[in-house]
Amino acid sequence: MKAPLASVPAAPAAVGIIGGIVLAQQGMWIVGAIFGAAAFVALFFMHRHYASFFALMLCIGSLLAYAHQPWQIPEKLFGERLQISGQVLAASERDNGASLIVEIREISQVKVPPVKASVSTYRHERLPEIGAKITFKGKISQVPIEPAIPYDAYHPAWLQRQGINYTITSYGALKLQDQPSLWNRTINQVRDAMWNGIALSPIDGKCASFLVAAILGDRSFLLPTDKDAFRATGTAHVLALSGLHVGIIASLLGWLVFPLGWHRRGFYISLPIIMLLVWAYAVLTGMSASVVRAAVMLSLAMICTLFQRGSQPFNALCVAAVIILAFEPLQLFTPGFQLTFSAVITLLIFVRLIPGKLQRRPILYYCVMAIVVPVAAMLGTGLISAYYFHIFPLWFLLANVAVGLFVGPVLSIGFVLMLLTMAGWGPEWLGAIENWLFHAMDWCIAWVGHLNGGLNTGYFSAWTFVPYTLMIVLLGLAVYRYKCEQPYSIPLSLAAASLLITIGIMSCCRVDNAPQAELIITNGSTSAIVLRVADKPYFIPMSDPYQCKQNVEARLKEYLAIRCDRAHLSIMPKGVELGPFYRQGDNLIIGDKLMAIYNKASVQEINSCAEADYALIGPEFRGYVEDVVESCHPDTLVLAGEISPSRTRRFMREADEAGLPCINLLSAESFVRVFP
Repeated sequence: MKAPLASVPAAPAAVGIIGGIVLAQQGMWIVGAIFGAAAFVALFFMHRHYASFFALMLCIGSLLAYAHQPWQIPEKLFGERLQISGQVLAASERDNGASLIVEIREISQVKVPPVKASVSTYRHERLPEIGAKITFKGKISQVPIEPAIPYDAYHPAWLQRQGINYTITSYGALKLQDQPSLWNRTINQVRDAMWNGIALSPIDGKCASFLVAAILGDRSFLLPTDKDAFRATGTAHVLALSGLHVGIIASLLGWLVFPLGWHRRGFYISLPIIMLLVWAYAVLTGMSASVVRAAVMLSLAMICTLFQRGSQPFNALCVAAVIILAFEPLQLFTPGFQLTFSAVITLLIFVRLIPGKLQRRPILYYCVMAIVVPVAAMLGTGLISAYYFHIFPLWFLLANVAVGLFVGPVLSIGFVLMLLTMAGWGPEWLGAIENWLFHAMDWCIAWVGHLNGGLNTGYFSAWTFVPYTLMIVLLGLAVYRYKCEQPYSIPLSLAAASLLITIGIMSCCRVDNAPQAELIITNGSTSAIVLRVADKPYFIPMSDPYQCKQNVEARLKEYLAIRCDRAHLSIMPKGVELGPFYRQGDNLIIGDKLMAIYNKASVQEINSCAEADYALIGPEFRGYVEDVVESCHPDTLVLAGEISPSRTRRFMREADEAGLPCINLLSAESFVRVFP
């Protein structure tokens, strides 16, 4: 074997391009470009090649990030009903319609730079295929920078993390403008065949939904309780496509092409085949950052093998970061990118502590890796997950050790079952083994999830990352010095001090100063007035109380867990005063404001009031807006999300004729009023 590819300046390239992207996001891309170019010229002639390469990538990163900035839709187009055309990137069904991610290409027959938007349609029709070009009428609005509900991890937050800054409410049907290209059709057909291969294999529904999530990356079939169980035990990484899944698939592909290994030069054919199939899997699963990172690292290792050169995993990791950020610089600010690279960095640091001679004992080595890998990965990703998702599982080690022992066989057998079912043969005995292994893993997750004190929820300050990152660096330095047989006590002591500082910041800066009382009118297909006074939440439902309670509690789970000691909602009774809120019949007094609630068939069945600031119309109301105006003379009309689309359009038309401002909770952001 020749010397490893250590001369490639991958680390300074990755750091430089990341610095350039950060500067560009702060509006300082010109500074980054000029400074990087000048420093590159100066350092190059000084023969400081690593430093000069860093400066060059700083310049390139600034220019790339500026060039990839999404086009801003003019504000004058917001709220207007426009003819919009674009290409479908993703599509999923909902109870009251469909949700699509569309790359907009034309607005009112005027071509515009491509920009991604989330499209909500409230008609039950066949979903367009991914890659199809569609046209429709809709109103554009901007995703709010700050969530309306504190700690809300709902739709707007997810959109922002995907680089989607606009939402569109569609009116009428989606019209197909052009069929997907041959490339997109082929991808869709192969993905559908894989989905059918899992669904038709001889396993039960819960196991099938897990495999669809773990192999294809589609988590829409998982029950909310199952998702919560994975999050609460720190095992949600099993559901996210990552290097684990790519490694298992690459190993299985290696077994499929093993006959080529009988020839002494057979790896010149087998390795390119494995590389090609791994990249095909990356394309089929949407080219997520974690899968691309794993595919790049695996490809570099195989290329080094083909050229009989050694490989360095850290260099490969940095090359993967440069490739991903060169095509999509804004990936740097997404949780997926941060989680996958943080996990691999800590793995590369701590796996070096495992003695090489342990590999001679495969079973013992597998058990040790089942402990070291989840601990190292959780150390690298725990704080990032807590910051974004407000959850830190304290019993993650128990759950990950159990899952680490089962997840490899579960995914391997599941992938083989999928291929066999696609070929027309699904052995029942193999399905029985898969069911047993999956339910054993699921039982371990459920058992750990029910342990007392296993979940720590809350708000975590971004300042916590400073000592936490310093701790990781110092631990890496201590490991390096230990392997080199040098003194390592000083960096290890400093790492312990950084850990104590991190814990102190997490304890002191967890929850912001909450107001004494809050009012939230939830949006979406379930509307309810949620009132919080001190640490007790109440609600006034607009539809079936039980179903409404379940949906609203699921929507506000993080908010209720952080702000309330009693996280379960109870209906606010009539004629009761709670802080600044007072419910009198069908009217809700909110401090100095009055909201009249119309949720019966006619105005005659509702207690009228002299003058209201808001009139909230529920799904049971069958009257007319002019009756509401004569009854309470409201300043603003609010429509509940459960109202049928036809009556919603009628109410909005009548409100427009009466010159009355109207808020549709099905498409508008949550209406929030906070009281000190």
